[in-house]
Amino acid sequence: MCGSPGPSTGDGWLVAEHCCYLGDADGDQLTRVVTETVFGSLLGRLAEAEPVLVHEQRPRFAADAQALTTAVDTALRTAP
Repeated sequence: MCGSPGPSTGDGWLVAEHCCYLGDADGDQLTRVVTETVFGSLLGRLAEAEPVLVHEQRPRFAADAQALTTAVDTALRTAP
């Protein structure tokens, strides 16, 4: 659900979300759908919940498909 407080680890699940479209009045609508923004948003939310997922990431604030995949792979290895 968009607008929730952030990532969650309830019931054993690690959850992160990114809201691409919040409505016609959303002034950041175009920025939200840029691929790097989506990757960065999801990585940031995962890092909030489990900082170890991005601990080895270099460059530190890289936001691309590989960085997101690595974070998810790390999560699965750490706590399947």
